[in-house]
Amino acid sequence: MGGDREPRREDRIFSSFADDPEMRELIGYFVEDLPQRTRSLEEAWEAADLGSLRRIAHQLKGAAGGYGFDSIGQAAGELEACARDAPAGEDRVRSIECQVRRLIDLCSRAAADMRAD
Repeated sequence: MGGDREPRREDRIFSSFADDPEMRELIGYFVEDLPQRTRSLEEAWEAADLGSLRRIAHQLKGAAGGYGFDSIGQAAGELEACARDAPAGEDRVRSIECQVRRLIDLCSRAAADMRAD
């Protein structure tokens, strides 16, 4: 019922530069690379490689911000900080996992939303 509805435009993930003809091709390259970035995040998480998680999140934060995907950049920054600063323990693991899943979801949605247009 509620899960079958089409996402509202304001719920979709778009680049703030989507209407800039000079950025359109570059944004396309960034979006095409998102599935590989999400795979890298998943692999780093599964390997418990916090160094790689921080590095991937840091790179994604910069790239996403540069291409106008502010929500992805913000989520990547939060993951980077959590992986770097959260105190060790079970809460840290849960928090990092939540951040990884959130970032992967945003990247997947952005890729799907850009393909839909």
